Amino acid sequence: YVGCTFCSPPKLTQVVYVTQGSDDQPARSYPFIEEASQVVGKLRLSLPGSDHEGQQEGFQYSLENAVVTAYKGDAPERAPGHKTAADHKQAPRQGQGTAPLASVALSELVEEVADLLGREPLPIAIEPVSADSLGDFIRSDLEEVFPERTRTARAHAFSLLGMLPEDANWLDDLARIQLAWRIAATDKTGERIRLLDYVSTDHPYIRLVLVGEIAEALIRQHFYRGRDGKDYQNDDVRRAHEALLRGIGGVAMYRYAQSRGVSASAQPPIEFIQQQRERRTLLPGELRRWQSLPDELGPFFVEFLVGPNGPLSRIDPVLAQPPSTTIEFFRPRWYEDRALW
Repeated sequence: YVGCTFCSPPKLTQVVYVTQGSDDQPARSYPFIEEASQVVGKLRLSLPGSDHEGQQEGFQYSLENAVVTAYKGDAPERAPGHKTAADHKQAPRQGQGTAPLASVALSELVEEVADLLGREPLPIAIEPVSADSLGDFIRSDLEEVFPERTRTARAHAFSLLGMLPEDANWLDDLARIQLAWRIAATDKTGERIRLLDYVSTDHPYIRLVLVGEIAEALIRQHFYRGRDGKDYQNDDVRRAHEALLRGIGGVAMYRYAQSRGVSASAQPPIEFIQQQRERRTLLPGELRRWQSLPDELGPFFVEFLVGPNGPLSRIDPVLAQPPSTTIEFFRPRWYEDRALW
């Protein structure tokens, strides 16, 4: 759904293939643009079967011979903690060259996140665990979410959709997908968070992930205490509630990043990438996209309702009467006004 602002507001590089010169003109190429800029070029829409380089790379839109100039008008100042272009070039996508955040006690971090949410902090045990222990927790949680009596029908549905062979062990695949990308996990009570024991909470990526988990844990304690996942009428209701929790956590992560002057798109630390590289091989992409839908839809829905700068406490009435379908996350006005259905 990349490119649809109802679903997942895109980054430029996700939807447009940009050329900024050629190999013999390296001075015209900017792998990372540091300041507010104006970009001018020829926008091309490639037809199926085109041999255009952008089309060959999987892009439908291309911006050719882009010319980048400094924008002289009013623009927000660059966050002081943001890294320079040289730092981005040193180790792209590896999480290196990233300045650590100031250390903070975990209890203080809980208080900071509670303040972001506009509510009182509650006790949360943040427990360092091994990758195997986190994997066992994730697997146990999935087995509870998807009872054995429902798995055959779900396997048939995945097969009909062309996502997996019918004899595939999709529950194992889901567990591998989560373990390959997750650094922490919150239990259903919101009273305990498991965090991988080999990562540092001073790393920007790890800190932001932990902020999201703390936000979800606090919301679970305030609004979802006593819910064990068995009282959902159907799976769409469960996914809608999951998207709401992930949305609140995602917006909290973004606002925390802004307050600390770091990029909300910080990359994972190199040790996490190395540890998980083997787990990420041959993972079914369609299944991962299906599973990650709540993470993609939730932040858009929450920000639509509270506004880009509105207090997150505005989401409290929604928590009291949450959406009952995932379609409401694609169309938030349908949640606000039932007459639009």
